[in-house]
Amino acid sequence: MQLARKFQPAAFAAPLGFKDIRLTLAAAEALRVPMPLGSLLHDRFLRLLALGGDTLDWAAFGDLATQDSGTDQLHAPQ
Repeated sequence: MQLARKFQPAAFAAPLGFKDIRLTLAAAEALRVPMPLGSLLHDRFLRLLALGGDTLDWAAFGDLATQDSGTDQLHAPQ
């Protein structure tokens, strides 16, 4: 079963998710707490935004794995 990949209108826009992960990583660094998955999320958000995903819901970064596999393209606005 394939889920609907509807990322617009954004319920929680990608730039907001990126801001939150940056704040989380800054707090973790101040407390000297490693956050390896946080770093991965940071890079995925950054890539999503670099590909023009500013208006997409943050969940659109899940499409990056599909794009990385070479089987599909990011579903950005037309």
